[in-house]
Amino acid sequence: MERQRLVVDRLVHLLSVGGAIPVLEKVWEMFRDGQIDASLVRYFAMEVLEIIAPPFSDDLIALFLPLVSDEEIFDKAAQVSMFFFFESD
Repeated sequence: MERQRLVVDRLVHLLSVGGAIPVLEKVWEMFRDGQIDASLVRYFAMEVLEIIAPPFSDDLIALFLPLVSDEEIFDKAAQVSMFFFFESD
């Protein structure tokens, strides 16, 4: 699990230096294919939320919202708070 977290940390770094769209596509693909579990996607999403701020591109929203709205990854209360985070844009 520690090695997987290290990989997620690297993905967050790549996102922070301009690779948002490919990184989000890769994380979703890895989750969908069972390469990473919901807890790692949740960790990734929480790390991303700490470093991003509005305004958000439509592409970023289209790729990030499915991650945070998936009930396997986040519970309903967390989904509602994230909805308001993106609505503040």
